[in-house]
Amino acid sequence: MKSCFYSWTMVVLTACLLAPRAFAQDAEEAESKWSFGGDVRLRLTHVDVQNSQKDNYIRVRERLRVGYAFTDDVRFDLQLTNKWREYSTSARDPNNPDDSGAYNYKFPDELILDRFRLTLSNVGDLPLDIVIGRQEVILGNGMLILEGTPMDVGRTIYYDGVVMRYRGEADTTTLLYLYNRELDDFVLLHDQDRQLRPGEWQIAGAYWTHCFDASFNTDIYLLYADVNDTDNSSDLEAFIPGVRLFGAIGDSPFRYSLEAATQRGEMEGTVDVETWIIDARLDYFSKTESSYKPHVQLQYTYFSGDDASSSDYEGFYPWLGSAYPIYREELYLHMTRGNWTNLHQYRIAGDVNLLVDAQDKPLLKYTAQYHYLMADEGSAFGDEYGHLYSMFLDYYPTKNLIFRLEGSYFDAGDYYAQGDNAEWVRFETVFTF
Repeated sequence: MKSCFYSWTMVVLTACLLAPRAFAQDAEEAESKWSFGGDVRLRLTHVDVQNSQKDNYIRVRERLRVGYAFTDDVRFDLQLTNKWREYSTSARDPNNPDDSGAYNYKFPDELILDRFRLTLSNVGDLPLDIVIGRQEVILGNGMLILEGTPMDVGRTIYYDGVVMRYRGEADTTTLLYLYNRELDDFVLLHDQDRQLRPGEWQIAGAYWTHCFDASFNTDIYLLYADVNDTDNSSDLEAFIPGVRLFGAIGDSPFRYSLEAATQRGEMEGTVDVETWIIDARLDYFSKTESSYKPHVQLQYTYFSGDDASSSDYEGFYPWLGSAYPIYREELYLHMTRGNWTNLHQYRIAGDVNLLVDAQDKPLLKYTAQYHYLMADEGSAFGDEYGHLYSMFLDYYPTKNLIFRLEGSYFDAGDYYAQGDNAEWVRFETVFTF
């Protein structure tokens, strides 16, 4: 653990050196066309997944942001990102790529362009915004499009492409074209040829949101995806139509969201693809004047599974933007490598502010979650994945600093031959400047 202590010391020293400069520049930057910022995130993680794969490691991500506003409607943003990892115990090779090809993200690892975008607002004096370049793209609840780099393990989420968004009084229409290669062509230093996604992607489509009133809103979308993943014999060409209904239930403290989408097309040019995703949520938000603001969510999510006896492919394909910690905890992601498919999930989650400051902003927040997980298509042993329990504690001592303590425990069901349980614990610190 000496390496963890050393890394933590370096992060703290960096924060102390940068903080005075960041605060001193606030006033000047408010009157300037330039903007600067960044953050340092430290994660100390213990994970013991099934089949006795135990890891203890530190992950550090540093980001530096620079922006320049040419006019009120034209802006350029750039973000540099670096993330590295150090193991204290691991079943894997703790070194960077060697003759065997093994690597584990040791310092200094890659320096990449995480954001490189030009934003044009109010184009032609219309309520039309166009964003060109490397950018974050999140549609709706992020169940289909959010994570553009699923294999870099919490480093980035970007897509490369063009997004146009037209905003009316009750409507927002989004047109997009995204293109991503398997490897990053813009690594600035220490390129590791790291795979970011399975194959080469192209995603195009339209996403329309209409607000009828506070109790009824709709998202209707149609996406087209073309994935060239010849290395894994998983070429995919599919259309993805979907709809989401959401809003408040009258004047009550409840809100709802119901989303359904399907992927229809071909895999490897010969196998018909027909997959489904359904996501239903009911949220309770306290309307009292209490500063503790309790919130409870009930959720059911369905990712279709592949029927081995069928000639078609029915397993939901998550790699276009769903392969990320949708429910915050990373334990289930460790077990499935982000492959959200073949799953019925029944989930209840709640959070409450334990401490607030004089302005009623949260200082200490507690979150608890329970998931009951079942397979859509069972194994030879059964169809119950098991029970997942998670708890999180978030502490916000200042606007520039966050501490998080997170943990999950998985009680395995009869789907698994050995039925090994699993655990995950993480301490996280984020310093923003």
